[in-house]
Amino acid sequence: MSLSETPQITKLPKTVSVGTLGAAEFKCGVTGATESDITWLHNAQPIPKDNPKYMVQIGRGGVQLLVTDITRTELGVYQCVVRTNQGMDQAPAILKFREGFPIITRGPLNTTAIEGENVFMSCVASGDPTPTMMWIDPGGRTVMNNGKTITSLDAGGMTIFDVGPADQGWYRCTRSNWLGSVTADVYLDVIGKANFV
Repeated sequence: MSLSETPQITKLPKTVSVGTLGAAEFKCGVTGATESDITWLHNAQPIPKDNPKYMVQIGRGGVQLLVTDITRTELGVYQCVVRTNQGMDQAPAILKFREGFPIITRGPLNTTAIEGENVFMSCVASGDPTPTMMWIDPGGRTVMNNGKTITSLDAGGMTIFDVGPADQGWYRCTRSNWLGSVTADVYLDVIGKANFV
């Protein structure tokens, strides 16, 4: 290898599809540069060296980037960039969730209700197979279909009937299939009838 030649990426990183909390590996080989001339970017920003989700390994002829415990934050475009005094080259690859992975398309919105009203919280999701739906109430309990609450895949959410002060707090919707799961949190504030003017 001559360091007077223009650097060139000869082994391109490939797009990777993963499930949630999975791992991905990107490889980048170069000529006209040393491995220390290679850096990695995520969505056009340098990858922090102190982030434990990322590990860079230097091998013969290139550099490998390992991404672990993948969530939505780690999705996006990764770029292998090689830069020397003779020039630069770059090659992108995409990290994405597998086709069919659950995606919440219409999530719940923080809601204020008057005591005695009925409240509907949406949690519509796409995915293949169709994601199941589970709600957790402010006490950490799974919401059941009973006279007080109804969850419905067809309606795409949960209805709480005759809300009262005990219903106030944070709720969590989880949509899951075999590829993974996604969650959305929502706050329900209940105003007492006596306080409503």
